[in-house]
Amino acid sequence: MSIAKIVSATTVAFADLWYACRDAGGVAAPHKRDLPMRQLAPFMSNIALVSFDETGRAKYELFGTQLVKMAGVDLTGHYLDSTLDEDARAQRDAGIAEFEQTAGPDALRARWSVGTAATTSGRVVQVEDIALPYFDGTPPEIRHMNFAMVLGTLEFGEGVTGFFPADELIWFDATGSRPDWLHLKD
Repeated sequence: MSIAKIVSATTVAFADLWYACRDAGGVAAPHKRDLPMRQLAPFMSNIALVSFDETGRAKYELFGTQLVKMAGVDLTGHYLDSTLDEDARAQRDAGIAEFEQTAGPDALRARWSVGTAATTSGRVVQVEDIALPYFDGTPPEIRHMNFAMVLGTLEFGEGVTGFFPADELIWFDATGSRPDWLHLKD
């Protein structure tokens, strides 16, 4: 396993907020009602809220406005795997399977990655994302908040057409202590 190097201070700030909410509540993951909306607001345009169907397939329940602008389409109601190329889908499935085998039954899956995406003009851009769990509903239902951003800029009118396998990818148990690598390093 490689040691992650977080690229964006914004990704770290999002993780800071999630861990602060989790730790303040003394819970494995925060419930959506306990997330401070004013503090979460600066991140919302880059957040996708994801639920899981009975087969475990991830579905976008909300797709932030910056993500819509980046993708060129609102993926709310669509399945996450429909946005991945075949290699990225295989990488994701293998990571989930390995996590489930090694983490144990009480683990809450979380993921961080840095990878690349193709743009509508044919360029390749770097993307960093983190997916952290939260609870919703009664009985508690686990969901994910996926925060994603292009590292750099898109040209005017340019969007992203597809995501490739991550260059760096770490699945981790969100119930444990915050990983040391989940901080900005010099």
